[in-house]
Amino acid sequence: MPKLESVVVAVGLSPNPQLPKQDHEELITKFNYSGGLTSLSDVDFFNSIARHQEGYDIYGFIPGPIQYSSSRSIQKIVNFFNKHEGIGVIVSDFIERNPSYDLPVYIHPMQVNNIPFFIRGSLINQIDFKDENNFLASQIDRLRQNGNVIFHIAEPLLAAEISPK
Repeated sequence: MPKLESVVVAVGLSPNPQLPKQDHEELITKFNYSGGLTSLSDVDFFNSIARHQEGYDIYGFIPGPIQYSSSRSIQKIVNFFNKHEGIGVIVSDFIERNPSYDLPVYIHPMQVNNIPFFIRGSLINQIDFKDENNFLASQIDRLRQNGNVIFHIAEPLLAAEISPK
């Protein structure tokens, strides 16, 4: 089984995108920047990445402004994909970062909220985001309906900053 290495991650609309501090060398991050002259909806942006960024081993789709919880997050995702060629779609737990504490959040693969996910490049032709509520969750559901098992990494590899109300 050839090892997967190259990763492209699409990050949804975010006012202040920040380059990820990841130890994985073969990582490309594409941002849907909301402060530019033009910006696409996240649905159009994610579909554009899926259709026009060819040749990557792994694709990630992350709503902004979610970040990685550690500098090894992408490497852990790559390592998980490399455990077996039948692993096609991955979700992971994440951390809510509040001003005074961090809260681990368990992600269930059948969740109906918009959760980030990563997909093996050989399955990218199954991606077709629709303009609908919870479009990421709906895409994951369609992947499941196509016979793909959604694998869950029970470790918080992503983090979301929570602002006080």
